[in-house]
Amino acid sequence: MRLRTSKRAQLLLHHACVAVLIATTACGFRPKGDSQAPPTDQFGAARHATSNAMNAMNAMNAMNAMNAMNAMNAMNAMNAMNAMNAMNAMNAMNAMNAMNAMNAMNAMNAIAAANVSTVVGVLPEANLDASQPITQNSLPDGVDLSQLTPDKVDAFCPPTAWSTTMYSSTFPGGILVKYALPDFITLKDTFDQAVYPDTDSPYYDPNYTPGSPVVVGVDRGDGILVQHQVFVGIAIACADLAFRPLILVNIDDGYGNPVVGSNTPQSYDPNTDYMCLRFVDPADGVSKYFCGPGGLGDGVIGEVTTGANESPRSFYLKQLTFGQNTWPRHWEWKKVLQAVSTRDPLPNGFALDDAWNLNPYDYHADGASKGRTYLAGIALKTNTNRSGVRISPYHTRDVQDAWTSPSVVLDTLALAQQHPGELNQAELETSGCTGSNYPSPGCTDYFQAFDTASLGNVGNCNDATCDGDLLGLVDIRAHQSYVDMSSADPAICTWGTDWQIQPAPSTLMSSTPSSQLINAKNWAQNKASPPSKSVRLPTTAISYALAINKAEGAFSRCPGWTICGTTGHNVVLIAYDANWNKLYSVRDYPWGVSNAPPAVQTQRSAVRFGGWQPNAGANSTCHARTNFECPFDTHVKCDPNFAPGGTSPCEQFLCGQTIPVVTFDQSPVDWYVCEAGAAACQDPWQADNGIWSAVCTDSYKCTIAMGSDDTFVVALPAALRGGPNSNLSWAATNGL
Repeated sequence: MRLRTSKRAQLLLHHACVAVLIATTACGFRPKGDSQAPPTDQFGAARHATSNAMNAMNAMNAMNAMNAMNAMNAMNAMNAMNAMNAMNAMNAMNAMNAMNAMNAMNAMNAIAAANVSTVVGVLPEANLDASQPITQNSLPDGVDLSQLTPDKVDAFCPPTAWSTTMYSSTFPGGILVKYALPDFITLKDTFDQAVYPDTDSPYYDPNYTPGSPVVVGVDRGDGILVQHQVFVGIAIACADLAFRPLILVNIDDGYGNPVVGSNTPQSYDPNTDYMCLRFVDPADGVSKYFCGPGGLGDGVIGEVTTGANESPRSFYLKQLTFGQNTWPRHWEWKKVLQAVSTRDPLPNGFALDDAWNLNPYDYHADGASKGRTYLAGIALKTNTNRSGVRISPYHTRDVQDAWTSPSVVLDTLALAQQHPGELNQAELETSGCTGSNYPSPGCTDYFQAFDTASLGNVGNCNDATCDGDLLGLVDIRAHQSYVDMSSADPAICTWGTDWQIQPAPSTLMSSTPSSQLINAKNWAQNKASPPSKSVRLPTTAISYALAINKAEGAFSRCPGWTICGTTGHNVVLIAYDANWNKLYSVRDYPWGVSNAPPAVQTQRSAVRFGGWQPNAGANSTCHARTNFECPFDTHVKCDPNFAPGGTSPCEQFLCGQTIPVVTFDQSPVDWYVCEAGAAACQDPWQADNGIWSAVCTDSYKCTIAMGSDDTFVVALPAALRGGPNSNLSWAATNGL
């Protein structure tokens, strides 16, 4: 599938502050305080009171899209910059003028959402009081968030977050973590019906009966309007601010007629299908409503980070309580998380871009609840460093159950069709195959890149003797490569060690004992005559509710990397001796490193990507190599048109990804980098324009943050230090 990865906190105002839904204002909140009803002169055209203890919500109508995914993997990005990727301007609605009436709502009838699902109902919850500081907003006086563009929202109002030291048997000495909520998706449990104002209101419209519900038509995309009733929720916006989003619920009878009361806001109900918020459109500078498709979900979701690299994991709680206010719901944008719970018959037995069929109210074919699988899906979908990673989730063990011996080459497409509606192993994409484009989106397999797995269990630990995950963390096991990257020399990705992630043993791809190989037909590589390819999956010793494999040809990932692009760029390593003789080099992974005996006699590339894994366990591919050599593979080779015929090590990296480089024998060198692209890096006339820099000196290793263009890394002995930069341009030109 193409699934695309300091002031006191204030939760209740201690003085009267009211909100209107169009011209919104920012009001703070604190964990404990007395609710005070506003005086009667605050009702009407300018202001209205809410119907619960949280009477002072600010009504900032900006939103965050959790960095909307491209129908693939999604990430728990916390800012508002990608809001419009998840929403469209409310221009698609025919009755938006009616929304102006809500400036003067004088009556709202509270509707309570239904009870939470069984699996979420037993999850742990978090309670914060006034002693727990949270992030603060820095809005200028007189400015509310609906008057800002998404980038300004980010500047003045960071995500709601709190830091604390947590304990468990894994972290008996404590670990400092930060819990954070994605902007604008954490909701209370009560939804008010928006109604038209009375005759004495300046917003009275004789076309609408006072007190009648506000109904708008939503264009479904073909000009047909689907009637929706407007409800008003209460949600945490960002930092210490709350707001009132509009929730649209489908009440259409199928013929364009509204049936008021036929549906109300409910979790995992396809009729609760839009949330609307207001912010300034950067395109025209106008403050307007934006509506995003999605749905209501049970519980509270977010991100927990730790360590210098802010390594992230996902958390899921039954509810979050700030003093007198409890938040038990969340919104799932369609382009971000809603795919996990979206129902679909899945006739081919694999997940779709927009449907994983893991509604927590439903059951698997064997009668087991889908609740834990849903929790695992939310966690695995967001445990990433970027959106857009092509992944294939699976719940069954259909391939492993069918396996008998390596001599039997399984047809995983046929096997999956025997389990429709479920998520099965070893997916293939063949719809985009042309005969020469494997692997690429639409023409790839998900056979060998096992990534992560989860039981869907949620931790409840905050005690040094507690066995299990920290409060709210969804359990996770990862492929051995995450451990290797964490403890390698040099370290490439600290996520595994930051969280003490345990590796999940996986089936073999090659080598001995060959009797354990699982082989399958790779229809994507050749439709006419599919070759056999081994499949890597969690071994049967590892239980899971859900696991995922990445697509062949997908970039390696680390949740701790801050990725700044989705396009790969070529990186080439070039090494010279003191006499400007190019040293021996090997272009492709593993750059001369081999498991085959006698490994020590294999000639290595003078420089390579990766390093060593001195603590490699038996499950690590680095364990069998001489001196625990551990080359790093991004899984994406350099463009064949980049230095064709070249011999220097070359791989593609994403902007922000860590580039680990070493000398094969740990001899110290100076490392020079040019990130300006081939034309500039190879031009001696541009050599003195600051495009070359010495990033590491007198070291056998170096870690470099990937930029946004093709990059040249040149390793030179100290004897050549101090020469003109034009020498580096010459090296980049002649050393490929």
